[in-house]
Amino acid sequence: MVARQNPDLLDVKASAIKSVFVADGDTCSATLHLPESASAKPVPAILMVGGWGSVQYALTHSFVNRFVAAGYAVMEFDFPCWGLSGGWPRQDINPWRRVRAANAALAHLKSQQQVDAHRIVLWGTSFGGGHVVDLATQHPDLHGAILHVPMLDGVAA
Repeated sequence: MVARQNPDLLDVKASAIKSVFVADGDTCSATLHLPESASAKPVPAILMVGGWGSVQYALTHSFVNRFVAAGYAVMEFDFPCWGLSGGWPRQDINPWRRVRAANAALAHLKSQQQVDAHRIVLWGTSFGGGHVVDLATQHPDLHGAILHVPMLDGVAA
């Protein structure tokens, strides 16, 4: 058996900017991770759309670091009613509301001066992967979508 080695990403030079945006009347928390090169000119970006119980920084650190090391800005966010975002009832799961929140997060990401709004990719994992499919159909201007173990048919699952 070959021992698997994870890359040492502790030396990734990045900054993190906290911000908020509004989705369906609730204030949502977001973090934009930026590579060093972002200060010189706008950089391409990735919007990370988390899964069922996902919140910022939950199991995303290695993905964020690799993307930032490759020169991308990366935005994570908390859905309404989750993590540091407002909303009630807490931990509510409503797929339509989540797609609207991801759409609001995308608009927020596009508005960031450090981001090249014409070079954005969506990244979705699990339940968020299904949201990314829906969101990508609404935004043909996006440069791509990355689906990480997506849930595509909730009824069948």
